[in-house]
Amino acid sequence: MAWLKKRDRGGSPAAATRELANHLRAGGQLAPIAPPLVMQGGETAYTDIVVTAFAYYGADVSWGSGYAVQGGPFFTAFGILRGELNQSRARREAERMASAQWRAEGDIRGATRGHGGPNARR
Repeated sequence: MAWLKKRDRGGSPAAATRELANHLRAGGQLAPIAPPLVMQGGETAYTDIVVTAFAYYGADVSWGSGYAVQGGPFFTAFGILRGELNQSRARREAERMASAQWRAEGDIRGATRGHGGPNARR
């Protein structure tokens, strides 16, 4: 089954999916694999699937503020201007991070399973 080997070589998931679909349409069967999860009695695992879950939400983001400037008039003016620019940049970055957006939540593992093997229901 070439489609199974593609996954291990890091091939395109879309190409592997098309190849698997064509294999099944042509009457091919899935080969049992070692169970990746706890299975119920009589169940056989056929695929091990890992997908990344995403959620759409905003977040609370805190950012630091404040700066201190001392020195001559030119240095003080430059320090105040630079501090304001840094605060503006930090505020924009915090707003961007806090805005509602798709955020990765982690991987979810699943398996395609069925009753198969010598104890299969017929």
